[in-house]
Amino acid sequence: MKNLKRVLAALLSVIICISVSSVFAVQAETTDAAELVSEMTLRQKIGQMMMISLRNYSNGEETTAITKLNDNIKEQLKEYGFGGVVLFGGTLGGTEQAARLTCELQNTMLAEDSVSKIPLLISADQEGGNIYRLQTGTVFGGNMSLAATGDTELTQNVAQKIGEEMDALGVNLDFAPVLDVNNNQSNPIIGVRSFSDDPQMVSRFGTAYINGLNSSGVAATVKHFPGHGDTDTDSHTGLPCVDKSYDELKETELVPFQAAINNGVDMIMTAHIQYPQIETTRLTSISSGEQVYIPATMSKKIITDILRGDMGYDGVVCTDSMAMAAITSNFGQKEAVKYAINAGVDMMLLQIDTLNADNVKDYGALVDAVEEMVNNGEISESRITESATRIIQLKINRGLINKTYNADEYAANALKIVGSKANHDFEWESVMKSITMVKNDDTLPIKAQSGQKIAFFTAYGNEVNNMQYAVDRLKAEGLIPDGVDIEIASYRNSTAEDVAETLKTSDYVFVISETYGDNYMNAEHTSGWQARFIDGAAKIVHENGNKLIVISCYLPYDAARYTEADAFLICYCASGMNVYPTEYNGETAAYGANLSAAVCVAFNEAAPTGKLPVNLRKLDENAKATDEVLYPIGYGLTYESEEPSTEAATAAEETTQSVTETETTQTVTVPAPDNASANSATKDSAVNPTNGGAVQTGESSITVLAILALMLLAIAAVYLGKKLTK
Repeated sequence: MKNLKRVLAALLSVIICISVSSVFAVQAETTDAAELVSEMTLRQKIGQMMMISLRNYSNGEETTAITKLNDNIKEQLKEYGFGGVVLFGGTLGGTEQAARLTCELQNTMLAEDSVSKIPLLISADQEGGNIYRLQTGTVFGGNMSLAATGDTELTQNVAQKIGEEMDALGVNLDFAPVLDVNNNQSNPIIGVRSFSDDPQMVSRFGTAYINGLNSSGVAATVKHFPGHGDTDTDSHTGLPCVDKSYDELKETELVPFQAAINNGVDMIMTAHIQYPQIETTRLTSISSGEQVYIPATMSKKIITDILRGDMGYDGVVCTDSMAMAAITSNFGQKEAVKYAINAGVDMMLLQIDTLNADNVKDYGALVDAVEEMVNNGEISESRITESATRIIQLKINRGLINKTYNADEYAANALKIVGSKANHDFEWESVMKSITMVKNDDTLPIKAQSGQKIAFFTAYGNEVNNMQYAVDRLKAEGLIPDGVDIEIASYRNSTAEDVAETLKTSDYVFVISETYGDNYMNAEHTSGWQARFIDGAAKIVHENGNKLIVISCYLPYDAARYTEADAFLICYCASGMNVYPTEYNGETAAYGANLSAAVCVAFNEAAPTGKLPVNLRKLDENAKATDEVLYPIGYGLTYESEEPSTEAATAAEETTQSVTETETTQTVTVPAPDNASANSATKDSAVNPTNGGAVQTGESSITVLAILALMLLAIAAVYLGKKLTK
């Protein structure tokens, strides 16, 4: 009996301990953001609103990428308690190095002598395609490439892989996906970073991408609100203007963002773009002295009235880089930060070059400046509290609070995941499904025979390896037999006449077109060197009875320019292979697979199945788009049928979850400015549990029930124990 009593007593102790520890564990997981913020000083709250950039550092003799923290940077992080950091290609140069850097960043913030002891949002622009930061990661095809597959499930899986690699490196926030509707063919900065020129398609693929990232534990950031698609100016170099009414924006640009909000996206990035029909406030440009409209980033009407009020978003809003010319050339960083905060923006993306100790202190100077603005009444403290609460809530939701960062464990795990062979195999599979053929005059697929000659001319030198990779793969598969003469070269500094002998003697000539704007397609323009080469090559190739295949690897609109090609393929991504991949050891240099996949499709490793996700319009004599559509959205040829087919695209749309009509056509009206004050928010309204990635009510209910159940279990065990031990 004594032994039974001892066993029961021990069992009761265990049950009680489990119950108590479970309660504390649940409390830690559901830490209240408002409560945490209420214990913070004004400077600590302001620090959370600053997301600084780590890129390069100079020791006075040489400037190198920041691959580990020096004492000066550590001191600034500890003193100002910044809310996040942005990392770039140089800082994410190696798998083990990057994993150790992110752990060093987090442990610096959590150190005993740190002002905040709150983990960082560590972010990067890992969009895929041409925009990637993980230098040893898997690039994947990019947004327009994904949309060309017609497969939202594939898109979600790709985004999940991207997120898994970021998470393995300790990067917890992705500045992706782009939700701009690319409805301007002259757009110099968005292009293939957009899924489509159709807002419904952008919505479907955008939400699939968000879900994929979230499933990996990484937060998504949709950009660039309220839309950068219909511009012909790059906000990195100028101040774009979209002269559209609010009703017009609701029909197109705002549709994908509303879908993302309804889907619970964690963060939205603003655009440095003027919308003069909506925001009429003007300031004097510090460069020109002219009156200029303030951009969306600084607009209370756009951020508070439209985004937060009409569209119902209460997640975190961050700016695009406040170092872009659209801001620095017109307003100055401090003034722009003041306007952005008062507009309702939560995090300032600051890109002050950390070139030396003095530059690093400039970050702290911005914290000081905002604190002074609060003290003199230019910014209300309630506005600061509101933003800090949202930021802390996001960190809680993403499991960053109370997390530990062991560099050895992170590094070992990252080497197994980042840029793995399995991920690269999946990359190849996804890219192959995107290759789109819009023209084929009895040319493809190529059935190479011994004695033939095939030439490949790339726009740039880093694409030579892409061609070699494809050729080696095709040879291994027997699709290019022995005895075929292969020539690969870049035509960057050549004319067609310089390589005329090769053009005359090659049965098939592949030429890569890498178009970044209208001028690239204008043979009379100084930027039109590719157009001049392709025009000349087509003439020589056809005079000698040979075939010309053009592969578009960036903007697909060049398909309307090079109609003299015998076949035209589109792969939507120009990322090259700076290093030919020979093994996948966790430190393999990142590369793009799209160009290689397009070549393999030309030789029938697989038939082309991609469908255009954008309309390709006919061009005028200056290579400007006209109103006439040459190749419509959904168009794509394959080898089974030479007739245009949209069946695959239609089927994909019918079988994927579409954004409902109420989600995408929600009626929103701009209230009068006095109706939506940025300073009227309370702690209760700072975090809306229905959007922005906040904890859902159902989850809270389950948590409460779990605690009650454990407590009842403990009480029952005590009662039972007393009965049995009497």
